[in-house]
Amino acid sequence: MLRAFYIGILGILFLILTNFLGLTLETSIIGIGVFSFIILGLYLFDLMNFDVPKYSIRNYLTVIGLNFIFFFIWFFISWDFWLIIFFVLFATITIFLRTLINMSVYRIKPVTIYGSGELKFNLEKSLEKLEGYSYIDFNDNIDQLESFVKTNNIRLLLLGKIKLEEKEIEKILKIKLRNTHVMGYLDYMLEIEKKVEVSYINEEWLLNAYGFEILRSKFQNKVKRVLILECLL
Repeated sequence: MLRAFYIGILGILFLILTNFLGLTLETSIIGIGVFSFIILGLYLFDLMNFDVPKYSIRNYLTVIGLNFIFFFIWFFISWDFWLIIFFVLFATITIFLRTLINMSVYRIKPVTIYGSGELKFNLEKSLEKLEGYSYIDFNDNIDQLESFVKTNNIRLLLLGKIKLEEKEIEKILKIKLRNTHVMGYLDYMLEIEKKVEVSYINEEWLLNAYGFEILRSKFQNKVKRVLILECLL
């Protein structure tokens, strides 16, 4: 929903700038393609994700870079020097609007850990560096976990255990079905810390979690979605 709103506002502002700068009809038609490719680039590089505490300098440079590439192609085709001003204004608007939406909707997420010992300690150390989350300690009683998650509005439940008993799986599954994000220890370490602790890996994790997905990036997955959508159209 936020992405649709973001794209819609950018589209309106793009049209307003097109008319304000008095671009010719031919140049404006090319601009529709330029706008489409910029939006596609923002999507592929995960630059329309508002569920983050803040954006890095690299993110902002990527936004500027995408705009520069497609505006340069547009300028090379049209040779209209108003496009230089257009580029500066639109790139600024793209960054400003994205930052404004993120500041308006982002909230700190409560997180807890189910488990104990070394795995819990490792997760706690990692959470100290993870922005956007507020850690709430849990006493490791599986019978109290469901009510604890509900009372504290836990958004992320980390599992500090590799093997779960049947009762634990049943309780945690109920929590997951109530819209709480659940991540296993190995999944968390791979996604957040970008490392795999070989001593804890087992065949079940390789099959059911990342497994053969390890080599696939978010970028690759999004490219595939775009190609599938084009085939359907």
